[in-house]
Parts: sequence; C-alpha cells; structure tokens
Amino acid sequence: AARAFALQAADTFDVIRTTFEFPETLGADLRLTHDVLPHWIVSVPSDDVPHLEQRAQLLASLVADHPPASQAADLAASLAKVEFALGHRAEAFEWSVRAADSFEACGDLEESARQYINRSRMHVHFGELDAALADLDRADQLAEQASSVDVQYDAIVTRVDILVERGEFDQALALLDSDVAAMESSLLG
Repeated sequence: AARAFALQAADTFDVIRTTFEFPETLGADLRLTHDVLPHWIVSVPSDDVPHLEQRAQLLASLVADHPPASQAADLAASLAKVEFALGHRAEAFEWSVRAADSFEACGDLEESARQYINRSRMHVHFGELDAALADLDRADQLAEQASSVDVQYDAIVTRVDILVERGEFDQALALLDSDVAAMESSLLG
C-alpha cells in the first residue's frame, strides 16, 4: 500500500511540477513578505521587473540607513525574496544569509529557522539538493531550540519535497510517518 501511495504521489508531483514550470498559468501575483518563499517562482513577467528592481533598491537603501537589528533582518529577508524573484542568485543567497544571521543575533530563532527553510527552497530551485538538506539541518536545530512546532513541520514538509525530488519516495513516506507521528504525540502530551 505504501509503494502504491508513493507512486501515486510521484505521478501527482509530475502533474503539479508541469504547472510550476509554466508560471504564467499561475498569474503574476507575487507575495513579497518574507515568511513564505514560493518555490514556484521561476521568473517574473518582464512587466514586473522594473517594479521589483525599484523595490530592491528601496529595500537596500533602507538597510543602508542602519535600522534597528530586527527591522534590518526583516528588510534583508524581503530583499532576498525580491532578488530571487529577479533571478539574482548570488544576491538572493547573500541577503538570505544576512537575514538568518540577523534574526538569530536578535534572538528570534524561529524566524532564523524560517530563513534557512527559504534558503533550502532556493537551493532546490537551483537543483542543489545537498545544500538544501544542509540548510534544513540548521533550520531543524533552530526550530527545536525555539520550540516551534510550526517551523519544525515546515522543515519536514520541505525535506519530504527534496526526497520526492530525488525520487526517494519510500524515505519521504517514512519521514512523514515517523516525524509527523512524533510531533502529534508531543502536541498531545
């Protein structure tokens, strides 16, 4: 039964992936908040590029004004997302590192963990699955320190996505079974 489910999941994933490879079918609505980094962003319509470039310049100028640390972390996270949407790989990763480090320095381990999950998703986008897993390991550590079940669950889902991307369906199912059950029991006490 588990193998049949895994094969069905793989087929469903292929259908969904086809949709993601043609983002124009999803519309041009880009959410520019730093808490969710949609992995379906492949490129932005050319009409949106000037707006996003202006947003990137504005965010960079706000960071240059040396705002309080927590605000700088939020700005860096937003800038990472905008740079990623523009296809600026190096800049996206640079700002993502700054965001994660800044959140951690401010004591916001939960948000730092979210940034590592976002970085992991960026790595997946570029086919860098080992680097994606390394970022997830750090996200797991921070989420556990922060006692954030939500972020831990998000990390599990992202890890499962990577295992599916690798074709490791049995491991993905095993991870879901074990980690989700463990999280449920910890929530129920």
